[in-house]
Amino acid sequence: MIEKPGTSLWKSITGDKLTDLFGMATDVALNAATSGALDGVPVVGLLTAMARTGRSARDQLYLRKVIEFLHNLNTTSQEKRDAFIASLADQDELERFGDAIILILEQNDDLRKPGIIGRVVAAHIDGHIEYAKAMRLVNIVNRAYACDLPYLKTFKSGVQAHSPDIAASLFSAGLLANAGMDGGTFDQDGGLLYEMNEYGRLLVQYGLN
Repeated sequence: MIEKPGTSLWKSITGDKLTDLFGMATDVALNAATSGALDGVPVVGLLTAMARTGRSARDQLYLRKVIEFLHNLNTTSQEKRDAFIASLADQDELERFGDAIILILEQNDDLRKPGIIGRVVAAHIDGHIEYAKAMRLVNIVNRAYACDLPYLKTFKSGVQAHSPDIAASLFSAGLLANAGMDGGTFDQDGGLLYEMNEYGRLLVQYGLN
C-alpha cells in the first residue's frame, strides 16, 4: 500500500531523520534526493520515487519545495519535533496537518515561500506561535506575492506614498491593517493609512529573518 504524502511528511519530522538533510544546501539535498541518498526521509523518498516515474519539471520543483520546507526546520531540536508530532497525534490532527502542508507547498508559486513556511512551522514547534495562528500565517504566505514580503522588514505605519501598490497587496493578503485615511496637506499627498497587524509582525519576526 502506497503511503499518503501527508503521512510521510509528519513521519519525516520525527526522530533524527532530518539530520543529514540539515547539513546540506538545498541544491545538494535535491541532487542527493534524486540519487536516492535521502530516501530515509519518508516524504522525500516518496516524492523522489514519484518523480522518477516521470521526471517532469513539475515533479522536480515540488521535490525542491518540500526539501526547502524541511531544511528550514533546522532551528528546532529533535526533542521538540517529536513532542510536536506527539501533540498532534493526541489531538488526531496528524493527517490534517500533513495534508495541509503538502497542499500548501504544492500551491506555492515561488520557491522562496517553502522556506518561509518552514520557518513559521519551526517557530510553532519551538512554542513561539500557537498552532491555529501558524497555520493561518502559512496560508497567508501562500496567497501573498513573494516579492512584496521583504517590504515588511522596513515597513513603517502611515501613508505608503512610495509603494502604495505593495501596501495594498500586503493588506489584501492579510498582513497589514487599514488605519484610516490621511487627507494630506498643501505640500504633501494623503492616502490610506496602513499599520502592520499581528500576522505581519509574526512573519517579520519568525518567517523573514
